[in-house]
Amino acid sequence: MKNSIIPKKENLNFIVLVITLITVLISSILITTQQMTLLNYSYILIGIGIISLILYIMSKRKCFKFSKFEIIVFILIILAILSLFSAFNIKQALFGRAMRGEGLYVILTYYILALLASTITDKKQIKVIVYIILLIGFVNIVYGSMQTGIINQDMFKVYEKWHYAKGFNGNSMYYGSLLSICYPITLGLLIKVNTKHKKIIFGIISVIFAYGSLLSGSMAVLFSEILVFLFIFIGWLIKKIKSDNKEIWKDFIKIVLSIIIFIVLIFVLDSKNHVIGKDIKEMQTESFNIATGNNVSDNYGNGRIYIWKKTVEKIKKYPLGVGIDNYSYAFDKPLVDAKSNAYVFKAHNEYLQIMICEGVITGILYVIFLVLLALNNYNSKDELYYALFLGFISYSIQAFFGISITRVSPVFFIIIGILMGNKKILDRKRIE
Repeated sequence: MKNSIIPKKENLNFIVLVITLITVLISSILITTQQMTLLNYSYILIGIGIISLILYIMSKRKCFKFSKFEIIVFILIILAILSLFSAFNIKQALFGRAMRGEGLYVILTYYILALLASTITDKKQIKVIVYIILLIGFVNIVYGSMQTGIINQDMFKVYEKWHYAKGFNGNSMYYGSLLSICYPITLGLLIKVNTKHKKIIFGIISVIFAYGSLLSGSMAVLFSEILVFLFIFIGWLIKKIKSDNKEIWKDFIKIVLSIIIFIVLIFVLDSKNHVIGKDIKEMQTESFNIATGNNVSDNYGNGRIYIWKKTVEKIKKYPLGVGIDNYSYAFDKPLVDAKSNAYVFKAHNEYLQIMICEGVITGILYVIFLVLLALNNYNSKDELYYALFLGFISYSIQAFFGISITRVSPVFFIIIGILMGNKKILDRKRIE
């Protein structure tokens, strides 16, 4: 039993995390096929959160020592609860908007999942979790290919067809936020593995996930993945300076080939829908305007610049926040997207969303938490932690342009938790 994938002390924690990830996948499919509502899914998440809290407390009953990351999460939980006092609509703050279901109870579930995942230190268990996350991404890629017409089939009905993939997440941006996690994970595994057959396997898998991420058509995802490539290259350069050996040059070849394949896939997909290239040119134009100090169009990024400007104005007015998922209450009259003329219920920036809903202090502390977690894991030599770190960084970057959703965030917070646990392993090794 010594080599069992489920050690006695962590078996229930591991099982609950696996069940959570499977629930995310199955519920996403059921919601897309109109067999489940988002609200009912939120109730399931809340139930998982309660179970996770009990298990986390049980895992700490013999040793009440907490890492700095756990302490920060405790503070974030307290601040989230305190935000109820400034909420315009307390019921909505607790349960979230009817069509979103991401209220306080679900936010607390995210944090509790991170705490529970921080107890997982067994490498076999972490590997299983990583593979399930990739399975979730792969299933979405297959369905997204059907939605875009790249894979044709007549066996069952395909919902939400479009020129960009939506997968089982209801929106191409949401689908993209999931793939922004999965694709960098495959890159991390490809770079770190040493055996020939693993290089081939993860090389093929990374190509599939590169294609899948580009199917989202999301410039936020594209931008985050470009920065991930930059980070990987800088990391390689630092290693080369310290030690110039054959293995380092093999890593360089894998990095360059991945970049070339990524670029080729952009051209191939653009030749099909002629949309990606147009969006890239727009991103280049507006990036140049930012760099040169010129005004950026309010319509850029589907009206995000306009939304951000209005959100910042309200953050100044309500520094303590307006309550979780109470974004629309911050405005005297409904905020309308400058480009689509649709009503706006989110800041389309996860960090601004936290600041306007839970307060400036909470938003700043959350960013500090992510930065500290990144600094603690950026130089990980272990392939699993390195891969998860790249997924963590990529999602955190695209979060500047997107919003949190219940069908993706549990995955992200489980990754956060595992990375939190990485420090404990390092500390234990020092003691030994």
